[in-house]
Amino acid sequence: MSVATQLSLLDTLTVFLFDMFPSFLFAHFPTINFESVGPLSAVSKNFGFVIEAMIICKVLIGKKGVAPLMNSKYTPNAS
Repeated sequence: MSVATQLSLLDTLTVFLFDMFPSFLFAHFPTINFESVGPLSAVSKNFGFVIEAMIICKVLIGKKGVAPLMNSKYTPNAS
């Protein structure tokens, strides 16, 4: 799979786990009112965003190598 496909699957999984599943779960418990569930739902969504951002940063930034300063074509003293 390409990196774009993996990232889109990751995004779909986090949306289902952290956005839809908690709302679906809280809706099936009639004893829980919305005043106590609303903040928990918001925390769950934000936690999903944090996890997704950390994984995406690791995938996109982690694979790039840094060129050594001596071999860089933009340094004035490069040989």
